[in-house]
Parts: sequence; structure tokens; C-alpha cells
Amino acid sequence: MNLGKLGQAITGKEIFDLIHDDLDRVEEEIRRETVASVEVVTNIGRYLQASGGKRLRPALLLLASKLVGEAGASAIRLGAVVEIIHAATLVHDDVIDDARTRRGRPSTNVQWGNHTSVLAGDWLYMQAFQVALRERNFHVLDLLIGLTQMMVEGELLQLERIGSINVTEADCMELVDRKTACLFSVNWEHWSPAPIRRRRRGWEILPGTWAWPSSWWTTCWISRRGRKRWASPWATICAKAR
Repeated sequence: MNLGKLGQAITGKEIFDLIHDDLDRVEEEIRRETVASVEVVTNIGRYLQASGGKRLRPALLLLASKLVGEAGASAIRLGAVVEIIHAATLVHDDVIDDARTRRGRPSTNVQWGNHTSVLAGDWLYMQAFQVALRERNFHVLDLLIGLTQMMVEGELLQLERIGSINVTEADCMELVDRKTACLFSVNWEHWSPAPIRRRRRGWEILPGTWAWPSSWWTTCWISRRGRKRWASPWATICAKAR
């Protein structure tokens, strides 16, 4: 599968064209798995899905799975899992921040109130774990549990630092890591529990993916024949596979 060359400029459209059909399947999986026995939860799930979003997290997961040749039902299911978890974090964040809008629409807490939104967010979290459990893979559950703990800790640390005039760069990077980067990283880690080495072309992809919030780019440490540099994993994942 020819996915371009590492370092070559690749547009967002070209990236998403690689996984267009798979993302459609992820959307259908999300739609199916966010139906609850309580109607208001289903309505909130539908509302969140209809609000759109870039779907960066499932996109990264799907691209990573294709890189190692393991795209399939499992990747679709886990793509839905990470997007549902992301949706749950947005619901909780909007309640905590008393946000009034999300993606150009009234936030769920404005539409349904704080109490209902918090419980719906809890349900989405648990549903994501329920779907992930079908993988019967302890490694997946371990990643998701650690991820959830990190994100909650990140929100608590942010609350502690609100209003402080002594916030350091290290503090900001820790919050970025806990609140945003860890969810990006998990999309890669399932397919790369150990470093992936593409020996034929001299590329080595090392653990440690991290990201700026609301950014197109995550960053991973790569080396080529001993020369280290920073590169976008979009370019890394879209490297020519042979």
C-alpha cells in the first residue's frame, strides 16, 4: 500500500481519503453504541455526534492500524471507543467550565442541564469501556484505565492552578500531557506496545507520542540511521509501506 513518503507535504484531505470508508464505519459504530435504555442519554449521544468534529483520534488509530497491517473490525470498534471517550470528556469539561457553546451549538449542559449532562458523560465513559471489553484484551483495558485516570488528574490539576500567577511552562506541559496528549497517544499505543522498527528502510518509531490541544499535529520521536528529529506522525504513518 503506497501511502506517500515520510516528510512529504500531505494535505488533510489526502490523509482522510486513506481512511474515508473506515471512518464511515466508525460513525455507524458510534451511532449504534450510543443508544441507551434511557432516552435522554441517547438524545445527548445523537446531539454530540451530529455536532461533528474532526475525528482526529479515530483517524490516527485507523492509520496506525493500517501501518502494521491490522485494520479491521477491531480497529473500527476501538476507533468508536476513543471518540466516545473524547465526547464524554467534552460533556464533563463543559459542565466544569460552565461553557455555553460547543462546536458552534449550545453545549449539552445548556440544553439538558448540569446534572443530566454529568450523568450522560458518565454513561458514555462506561459504554466506551463496555465496547472495549469485547476485545477481550487486557492491554486495551489497561491503556484505557490509565488514560481515564490521567485525564481526570489533569482536570483536577487545572482546577488547582486556576487564578494562580505562578503557573510555569512545566505546569502547562503537564496539563497538555494529561488532558489532551494521553488520548492521542493511546490511539498509537495499542498497535505499538513495543517500538515498531521498519528495518528495511531504517526507520524506527519510538514511544512517547504527545500533542498540543486542538492541534492538527501530534509529535513523535523518530530516528533514521541514528539521526534524531521531530516529525508529524501523520507523515510517519503515511510513509511508504512495503
